Amino acid sequence: MLIILTPGGRGGQIWWFGRRRVLGYKYPPQLKRNHCYKLRVRRCKTSEYTYYLEDVIERDTDASKDESIYETVKQRMLGRYTGDPEELLFYNIESVDMSKQKNIRGVGLSSGSAYFCAIRKAGSDKPVRADGGVLIPADDKDFAKNKGIKLKAGNVYRVMARHIDEEDLNVYALEEFLEKEVDDKELAELGKKALEPVQYVVDGIGEFTISRENQSLLARGIISRDKANGCDEITINMECDSDDPTRADKSAEVLHRIFDDIDATERKIFGAIADAVTDKDGNIEVWSGDSPNISREDFMKRLSIIVINIDGSGAELFIDLDDMFTDHAYTAYMDSDGNVRAGDLVG
Repeated sequence: MLIILTPGGRGGQIWWFGRRRVLGYKYPPQLKRNHCYKLRVRRCKTSEYTYYLEDVIERDTDASKDESIYETVKQRMLGRYTGDPEELLFYNIESVDMSKQKNIRGVGLSSGSAYFCAIRKAGSDKPVRADGGVLIPADDKDFAKNKGIKLKAGNVYRVMARHIDEEDLNVYALEEFLEKEVDDKELAELGKKALEPVQYVVDGIGEFTISRENQSLLARGIISRDKANGCDEITINMECDSDDPTRADKSAEVLHRIFDDIDATERKIFGAIADAVTDKDGNIEVWSGDSPNISREDFMKRLSIIVINIDGSGAELFIDLDDMFTDHAYTAYMDSDGNVRAGDLVG
């Protein structure tokens, strides 16, 4: 993604044609993520912050001395952290070395994140179980002192930080690093315990294991389906509750909506996919097999749910196509009210 700087810290887009056409760009520009470019563009008449590329004037532009660009990038990074500075102790779960963080070429501003699973706020008698992170900005200007920060997994740290503007997120931006390797045994024990897998049972459906993957807590499990054809196991990944990471009750409500009448759910989902791939003549053209066309009924019989990713708002489902579209699968989506829509071919 190219970072486009616009007034007020808003993001924008640059569009171009991949091949030479009338008013098109003569070759792929190969713009890299987190690099700074000087471009010649035409403004889009229908979108305020969308532009069409005319030419790349300069690559890896040095904009570090341009105060307006620096402030715009800083605002994009930190503008949502609007809470008052507060003292926070957190149990760090992943090592961080700010000297190795990549910066935005031409601007010099970089960031890293310290992730925690337990915290204690100033003045609190007890630490609390909480999953979140502390954003750490670093550069040679306003945040030069942060470039030397090194955090070890399994240690407790004390900081001043600002909370993001979404109350239900445990996300902060560093204001000041106060103390490293704090001796808070109660917080450390809670943090260690929070990293242990937890068993979670959804009544009438099955047992799941809550564990951490890429800083996210998920309740995972496999549900077997007694089917004559297709896949007989469905992998389930459920987002945990923000107020109690040892449970996934909000996701479980969606899971029940899917599995309380799984046959009806499959008919809705498979029907939506069949509608999406049926042509105007009512045929479904497949990519393999003896016949290029298949009936709607035969098509739906060959579909199987293989993966379901769930949060409190709904579910993303991956559907096995039984090699009808080579090795591709199809996605579908169900909201918390049970409404279904087809997605796209994937894989």
